[in-house]
Amino acid sequence: VAFSDQLYGAQAFDPQADTGDFVIFRNNGVAAYQLATVIDDAVSGVDLVMRAADLLPSTSRQILLQRALGLPTPAYLHLPLVVGADGHRLAKRHGDTSLRSLRERGLSAPALVGRLASTAGLCRPDEALTPQALLPRYAFERLDTRPVLLDLPAYR
Repeated sequence: VAFSDQLYGAQAFDPQADTGDFVIFRNNGVAAYQLATVIDDAVSGVDLVMRAADLLPSTSRQILLQRALGLPTPAYLHLPLVVGADGHRLAKRHGDTSLRSLRERGLSAPALVGRLASTAGLCRPDEALTPQALLPRYAFERLDTRPVLLDLPAYR
């Protein structure tokens, strides 16, 4: 399944070789992620899906489901992962990464937005921004495909 990602460019995955058959319904009858996201996007009229780069391979499975169900295929823009100092996706293993915990350690929400925005060259590293202030500066063309390092120990 081939598609173009707005940041990573041309992509092609073979779902059969990569994962084989995949679950679309759980044992309890609830739609699994792949089907749920396809239906939700279609019902909501989503025409651009933005999500983390670790989900690039699942896009091919969703495109197959969209085709099978006669649903439109939105555009895709996968964003670089935010990683901890160890280079792995930021997760609980890096400690408490909740906004509340970061605030308690001295990092405000605007400082975090600014810190992440600076990795894309959208502001200075020490600049604090609200999401609303960041929007006029945002341009996905300026994003790098490399993971974004968020060094949380600096805020402990």
